[in-house]
Amino acid sequence: MPSRFKRKYIKGLATAHVRFLQLISLLRINDNTFLIIMAAIIGVASALFNALFRISISAMEKLFFEDAFHYLGVSYDFPGRLLLIIIPIAGALIILPLLLKYPKESSGYGMPSLLENVIFKNAIIHPRVIFLRTITTAVTLGSGGSAGREGPIVAIGAAIGSMLGQFLKMSGARMKVLVACGAAGGISAAFDAPIAGSMFALEIMLMGDLAIFSFSPIVISAAVAAVVSRAIFEKDIEIVTPAFEMASAQEYFLYAILGLLVGVVAMIFIRVYYNIYDRFQASPWPVWRKVMFGAFLVGVMGVAFPQVMGVGYRWMNDALLGEISIYLLLALVFVKMVATGVTLGSGLSGGVFGPSLFIGLMLGSAFGIGCNMIFPFEIHAPSYAMVGMGAMVAAASHAPLTAIFLLFEITGDFNIVLPTMFACMIGTSLVKMMGQESIDTIPMIRRGYRLAGGKDLTIMQRLKVANVETKNCDAIAESMSFKQIQMLIAHSSQMDFPVLDTDGKLVGILSFQDIRKVMFEEGLDDILVAKDLATTDVVTVSIDDNLQDALEKFGIRDFDHLPVVDKDGKLDGMISRRDIMQAYNREVQKLALRQG
Repeated sequence: MPSRFKRKYIKGLATAHVRFLQLISLLRINDNTFLIIMAAIIGVASALFNALFRISISAMEKLFFEDAFHYLGVSYDFPGRLLLIIIPIAGALIILPLLLKYPKESSGYGMPSLLENVIFKNAIIHPRVIFLRTITTAVTLGSGGSAGREGPIVAIGAAIGSMLGQFLKMSGARMKVLVACGAAGGISAAFDAPIAGSMFALEIMLMGDLAIFSFSPIVISAAVAAVVSRAIFEKDIEIVTPAFEMASAQEYFLYAILGLLVGVVAMIFIRVYYNIYDRFQASPWPVWRKVMFGAFLVGVMGVAFPQVMGVGYRWMNDALLGEISIYLLLALVFVKMVATGVTLGSGLSGGVFGPSLFIGLMLGSAFGIGCNMIFPFEIHAPSYAMVGMGAMVAAASHAPLTAIFLLFEITGDFNIVLPTMFACMIGTSLVKMMGQESIDTIPMIRRGYRLAGGKDLTIMQRLKVANVETKNCDAIAESMSFKQIQMLIAHSSQMDFPVLDTDGKLVGILSFQDIRKVMFEEGLDDILVAKDLATTDVVTVSIDDNLQDALEKFGIRDFDHLPVVDKDGKLDGMISRRDIMQAYNREVQKLALRQG
């Protein structure tokens, strides 16, 4: 484009942008209503791009697994199956230029970096993510790459929300809501599951940081996306679920065992995935060689287990119909883990939501078949397969509500909810109890972030006790008489007093509660000394501790103040809960101002 025309184009776009913002201002729409309108627009856009994404994957699957099969002589029978190796390699070659030029936006599993962007970096996502993820993931999955399409559709929806927020010059908090709306719309359209889409946005995208102003737009976006997706695909069901069956209440015990088993396998999946990912990252090979080697390995695994190639919905349906043996089911659980790790670790594009569904379904089906072999009563194995599918998503992603509602919406059967709750909550609790982070947050944890309830605990870790403590505090010598102590308390605003020895080292702490017990006793003024009244079992804070460590120490015995000591044990000052929370709030306000 010539520079003169380019300048005119940019100027015209800027003018249109300003006039659009002026029009919105003139309409005087309140903030909540405006967010809901934007959420509806995002829901429509997410559903349309989901449709484009699905059509692109179908087109690539036809190209690689129908046309290429026909022209190259590839088949699922030997010796034609040996040629399966070339299918993922051909796909990798097609998208390799994009993976090399835009690695952050187009390669690997994009959810961890997306979450980091949303939580810590104002949710600014480049619009090209929409097209890059569509192309690279469609080719990866269409050519047999072992990954899921749900992660990329979330990234696409989030990019749509971010793009709209950037255009409207919205603040950081509102940007996060719009990005979450895009994620909710993407999941809702992908599974025709608006409730699960909403829960996904709240549990995973916003890390459980639920606010009333964010809930309504997210629900609206998910609902609109589901309506638009139904209008496009009608009832195009990809996972055909049989009716849920449960013979007796005794089976709740089996579903609890399934939950424990899923929790163990979820931890194995997470560790296998990141072990493979780390090996690829540590390799000195150039990016193109990693990508091509990953594609080659996927092809090799596909020769032995073609079921692990691609999205895998076809084979999941076969498992639900009981057409796969228990031995193959168990093998697929672990081969799928490796294949997914190789696909995404090498730099090919996709997500882990789909593989989690696949692994959980195969595991649940094998568990159901195994129970049928052991117990005298009849077990409906497909029911365990469906519950296992949801429980694996819950355990791997730490998102039980998303999984529970997803199973309900996929099956349309309310009877599946209670067994799914048992398995999901038990599996997720086991994973958390073992200290295993979710598959989505591990990269952030490795970078030093700590998260809880959608909040960045690293703020508390960055702030040091030495910068917050009160240094000018009243201290008491251990030999001070009770009479002198009373005189000191009468002129002090403190409620807790550190007690020091002759060297200035902390030997105890004396609270107003300790003094009040003997305050009205007669004849003690010159008999009792501070050492007699003080609590010697003292919890202290070091001047080098961060505020998160200090706050955890406050919870040991529910103190209001704690003494701060240096490395030699000498008193440096006092710190209170109030000091910590004020320092945290000041830092949060600074970040909010920087984010707009």
